[in-house]
Amino acid sequence: MLFTVYMVIGNVGQPILTPEEKLDAIGTRLRRQVLLALYLRDPTDDDPVNARAITDSDSLDSVTLYHTELPKLNNYGLVDWERETGTLSRGPDFETITPLLTVLYDHQSELPANWFDSE
Repeated sequence: MLFTVYMVIGNVGQPILTPEEKLDAIGTRLRRQVLLALYLRDPTDDDPVNARAITDSDSLDSVTLYHTELPKLNNYGLVDWERETGTLSRGPDFETITPLLTVLYDHQSELPANWFDSE
């Protein structure tokens, strides 16, 4: 069962991701590709991105992306995904995962070759 934790101090009622949810958010190659692409974008750029342009998806990955990965990231508040247009942008809670993405990006040469790419 998945629970959402709410901050008691600070922004009362503001949902935050647990460490387990943050690790789950980077748990698949497709989710890592999406999050890293948004992380590397200029944060002042408000133009949404076509989700298919972010990943090097084949047709099977495309189905997984649209039916599993993007809904999960959207539910976590990490991306704002417009299903109708296929576009996405940083979600309201994206900044909560940026420290983890920074570590991954800074150490990507130490990770397996397929950590971000399909091959």
